[in-house]
Amino acid sequence: MRSRKSSGNTVVVLIVILVVVGIMFVLCAGIAVAIFLPAVQQARAAARRAQSMNNMRQIGIALHNYHATYKSFPPALITEEDGQPRTSWRASLLPFLADNYADDYDYHVAWDDPNNQVAAQRYRDVYASPNVDREGYTPYVAVVGPKTIISPELGIQMSDVNDGLSNTLCIIEDVERPVPWNAPQDISPEELLKRYDRQDFPSPGVLVLMADGSVQLVTFGQTETLESMIDRDDGKFPLGGF
Repeated sequence: MRSRKSSGNTVVVLIVILVVVGIMFVLCAGIAVAIFLPAVQQARAAARRAQSMNNMRQIGIALHNYHATYKSFPPALITEEDGQPRTSWRASLLPFLADNYADDYDYHVAWDDPNNQVAAQRYRDVYASPNVDREGYTPYVAVVGPKTIISPELGIQMSDVNDGLSNTLCIIEDVERPVPWNAPQDISPEELLKRYDRQDFPSPGVLVLMADGSVQLVTFGQTETLESMIDRDDGKFPLGGF
């Protein structure tokens, strides 16, 4: 009888030990996830940001090549004779991107004409952001206003940027409201600043392409810096120098 009781006690002890070990394993696994998951998420976000910055640098190179050819930056859009939007600056840059798809784009018709639907679906490589999963849409929009580098309908020359190319932005990554990559749709300075001032503005900030081709991250709380970057002739140098 004692032998049976001893065996039974041993089994109970083993079960208790296994239960305790199991609970400790679950707790440790939960703690490990709690510790390492944010780090993994941050690493993924940093990788996406790095890829998007590279896309924007390529756009910056195309803008400079466009300027070298036409002696000005592209206007935000080219209109039809009746004033209807026809070609966006993104489509205007096609001949100057690393993968030249301009031969397949019909610049004589509107951006949403059936002749441009195939191109609209295919040719968006550099405009495809890792932060936007909507097919054919891009977050890379120009800030368009009377004192911006990407002017509503005029080509602005580098000599018109009195604050200096390194102090003036031209393109931002607007992950909240992506647009069809070939659509003549962008964002006004007023709308950008209004949304940037919100407390729920996406962290850690907004990526901006400066006119010199560099990419900066403007973090939340730098409203005055962002505002001075938009105006090409306000006499302010948010990043220092000319």
